[in-house]
Amino acid sequence: MKKLICLTLVISFLFMFSGVVYGETDTYTIGEYTLNWSNNDPTFDANVKQKMIDTFFIVYPQLVSRFNSNAPRIVNFVIDKDMNEYPAYALGDTVVYSSNWFKNNPNDIDVVTHEIMHVVQSYSSQTPWWLTEGIADYARHVYGLNNSVQGWYLPGYSPSQSYTDGYRVTARFLLWLEIHINPNIVDQIDWRLTNFRYSSTLWTFLTGRTLDQLWTEYSQNPDITEPINGNNIALNKPVIASGHIVGENPEKAVDGVVSGNSKWCSTNYGDKWLRVDLQQNYTISRWIVKHAGEGGETPLYNTRNFKLQKSFDGYTWVDVDTVTGNVSNVTDRTVTPFTARYIRLYITQSEQNSNHAARIFELEIYE
Repeated sequence: MKKLICLTLVISFLFMFSGVVYGETDTYTIGEYTLNWSNNDPTFDANVKQKMIDTFFIVYPQLVSRFNSNAPRIVNFVIDKDMNEYPAYALGDTVVYSSNWFKNNPNDIDVVTHEIMHVVQSYSSQTPWWLTEGIADYARHVYGLNNSVQGWYLPGYSPSQSYTDGYRVTARFLLWLEIHINPNIVDQIDWRLTNFRYSSTLWTFLTGRTLDQLWTEYSQNPDITEPINGNNIALNKPVIASGHIVGENPEKAVDGVVSGNSKWCSTNYGDKWLRVDLQQNYTISRWIVKHAGEGGETPLYNTRNFKLQKSFDGYTWVDVDTVTGNVSNVTDRTVTPFTARYIRLYITQSEQNSNHAARIFELEIYE
């Protein structure tokens, strides 16, 4: 959450760290980093506590090394049973966490990653809140340890979004800039925010484009798949499926287009499949599936359980790789190289909460 400063917080912190602390207190030190732990909730889960501590000592040194070598070496975590408005917030070298949030969301450990990025950030008050929060969620995306278990992801692009939305929307835009415009842009933005005041000319200085121009480019091609060596060998190859609805035929899953509702969709009962004829044998080492969320639909439609299969004749199939419990908009898998002419995406649960409709915006195969 945004760094909140108000009189009541200042008073409470002065009281807390003046030596009068109620509940559990511990201090942990690994190398040059120290974490002070204070907790006023005796029912707080010990396993959650340990995961929060582990996340700090794994992630915080990486953030300090990359973004701000002058960040505090001593950090305070405060668990507050009376805070319900926010999951957490950072104030200087201290992060306050809602114990109730973690009781209801015990897997959301990477709230820690987001908040300790705020500890690392040393930006002027002129920095727009959406950029501060966007960089913090960028850090969560890159360095988070438990995002997939929690079901936390960067949302697909939607025309209703704006870069000023902050948090995950801005984080995804920053990741896109890093992939398509400048691989060092997040570091360069962070350095300038740390050493200078924010100015809208920052974007033109770093990219030669205004912020609005960059967002327009992003909206026209919001793909955030990492660059790939080689060609997508499934692109525009012959494809059939277990079924499809009118206008959303299997060819749309291999046409190289994610926008404009270009997807294969099947509402057939039970398991569903998509078969691609690569037209010759290839040695394959990587496969990518772009789900509903990547195409701008609700992530609740993202394919949950599925597998990649191979065949030499299109009839006899062997499992190659299996994905269970997927929540991400994009599945990007590297596998031990194998040879096949036919590839089949076999879906056993097509949505997050049901098995009604399979929606695949793109299936990509790489040598």
